Amino acid sequence: MGPSLLAGVGLALSLPPWGFWVLAFPAAGLLWWRLGGLRLRARLLAGWVAGLGLFVPGLWWATTFNTYGGAVLMGVEALAPALACALVPARGRGRTAVLVGGMVLAEALLRTGHRAEGRRALQAFIEEAPASMAAERKLAESFLANQAF
Repeated sequence: MGPSLLAGVGLALSLPPWGFWVLAFPAAGLLWWRLGGLRLRARLLAGWVAGLGLFVPGLWWATTFNTYGGAVLMGVEALAPALACALVPARGRGRTAVLVGGMVLAEALLRTGHRAEGRRALQAFIEEAPASMAAERKLAESFLANQAF
């Protein structure tokens, strides 16, 4: 699992706030190489470990609010690369396309779910906010009306 963790950390370092973007290419290549020849469960585990390497450094701040909630958040976010890696065939043609497409699809599905939850939370706030929070309620209504997120 070492190469998977190293690949995830390399991907994390390629993103802000670190921004060493050139690390993204060898890190993705290392993950692609690691998935070769693995069975389904091993690919799923390798992807989850890579996801932990990717999301733990970037989401560590969430543990300042709640340690357990932050840990759950990191574990759940790491499922997106895990599912993408599980889709990659162990051998044969198309491994690169499936890894890239799987990562994009997993992220899109993950972000769409977050957006829906955010909309529900805003709607609940609008319905339950006291009169003293009229300005905040109006801002929330404008976010929903303009689909700002």
